[in-house]
Amino acid sequence: MAKNRLVHFEFRTRDRNRLKAFYAALFHWKFEEFGDSYTGVKTGNDECGGGIFQCPEGVPTGTSNYFDVDDLADYEAKVRELGGKVLMSNQEVPGHGWFSLCLDVDGNSLALWKGLRKSERKQLKKEQKQARKAEKQDRKRVKKSEELRA
Repeated sequence: MAKNRLVHFEFRTRDRNRLKAFYAALFHWKFEEFGDSYTGVKTGNDECGGGIFQCPEGVPTGTSNYFDVDDLADYEAKVRELGGKVLMSNQEVPGHGWFSLCLDVDGNSLALWKGLRKSERKQLKKEQKQARKAEKQDRKRVKKSEELRA
């Protein structure tokens, strides 16, 4: 894998639907909703995904590019040493990894991304599947217990 490759891009906007319509018409991109403020962008390229973030007032609109790093703290230190700023440090994206949002020396936004390794994602999915199975069995036991009491 290439070192420090671009792995994700993100548009920050006040009007998510307008931006989705624009890029759907321009590039025929597909979208997946993740809650009330985030839309995943499917460009057809599995190497680099994207997103559209409906940002609240006070958060500037614009674009961030996410670059793969092996250690967030080391790269945050490099950003500071080179005259950049770290705005948000080590933010978790559950089940995927962590990111830090930074500004370069010209004030351009960039993000450092430390993703879970494939083996870690596989293990996490296995644990989640086991947890769902255990919850389902618990619900069955409770239902059966309730039926016996009735």
